[in-house]
Amino acid sequence: MTLFKPKQTEDIAAPSSNLDFLLRERISSQWTGFLQALSDELLSQLTPQECREFLRSVGSRLAKATPVPVQDTVPELQTAINERLRAQRWGHVELIDTGSHLQIRHHFCPLPMALGMDANIAGGLLEGLYELWFRSVGAEEGLSIIQTGSSADGSVLEFKFGQN
Repeated sequence: MTLFKPKQTEDIAAPSSNLDFLLRERISSQWTGFLQALSDELLSQLTPQECREFLRSVGSRLAKATPVPVQDTVPELQTAINERLRAQRWGHVELIDTGSHLQIRHHFCPLPMALGMDANIAGGLLEGLYELWFRSVGAEEGLSIIQTGSSADGSVLEFKFGQN
């Protein structure tokens, strides 16, 4: 007598790549269900642009709660920001001063995977976070941040801070 019938083995939740696996590993399992339900609810009640703006506001609040100390140079600011990101396990950032604007490359951000959202929507949170951080360390009021893109696999989100 067989108590249980063997099922066909099908790994539904298997990551599609090693990168997906690593990004998923960075998300605390205790929050996975909640974050997915929150994301689903936001996307069902808001347009993608409204959701992005909501996340931008959340990013600003997060920046207020986790301020970055004033630094003298862009490399020092990058180090200070990366200390904050490392503490949250949110990847790392490259800040590139082009002379006309600051290019921001955020690597291995877990937000798109954690929220189950397109990187261009989830990137709104980082816009709010970075813009407030830059203002708090002395950036001019007329400067702002916009997301300029993301890698095909969502592992790199790119932004521009300057005259937009």
